[in-house]
Amino acid sequence: MEVGDTVEIIFTAASGAAVTASWIRPDGTVAVQDQAVAESPAGSGQYPATFLGGVKGTWQALFRASGTTSLVEPYYVRFRTLDGPTPLATVDEYTDLFGPLSAARASLARALLRSASQLIRDAYPSVDTRIVAGAVSADTVGLAVLQMTARVLRNPNGLRSESTGPFTRSYDSELASGLLALTAAEETMLAGKKTARRRAGTIWARPSHGAGRVPW
Repeated sequence: MEVGDTVEIIFTAASGAAVTASWIRPDGTVAVQDQAVAESPAGSGQYPATFLGGVKGTWQALFRASGTTSLVEPYYVRFRTLDGPTPLATVDEYTDLFGPLSAARASLARALLRSASQLIRDAYPSVDTRIVAGAVSADTVGLAVLQMTARVLRNPNGLRSESTGPFTRSYDSELASGLLALTAAEETMLAGKKTARRRAGTIWARPSHGAGRVPW
């Protein structure tokens, strides 16, 4: 996440619990102290809270539940300053294709777009040069980044199927990992005009991690 982004953290506990959350800066000082967190949706046992990362470093969200259950659980989120090359796609381009996002999900999308862009640059080290030379379209590369991001946002838990009442929805096993990954179709897109038949490999990595290198 980037400094200035907001992040939504969902704490899970027994339904009906009294839940509070504290938001602790990287230096150990407290930005938010024991803020009450409402269960949402009601009866779900989920308690979402949104926090702002105001400075660089690793922040801690500390949730406490009491009443129907007793539980203390920390979550950690690292915020960084913006550096390095610009992403190959933007949040505005994402919302143009896939619809609006909440502030928290827009922050997550921004982080995923940066990570997906880095994965592509690691796999195709000359991609920026090839874009400038016209060997591959910037729009095509951006679309690959957007599609990678959309798959994670739509199915972050990597579900293979889910049921609602009598209805069951299944996901393609290649697309349901919950991780940033290139599909075979996207590899063909990224290969560009001169090497469209060449297979580039597949990258599997969590959003904030690096990826193995695949030769161009």
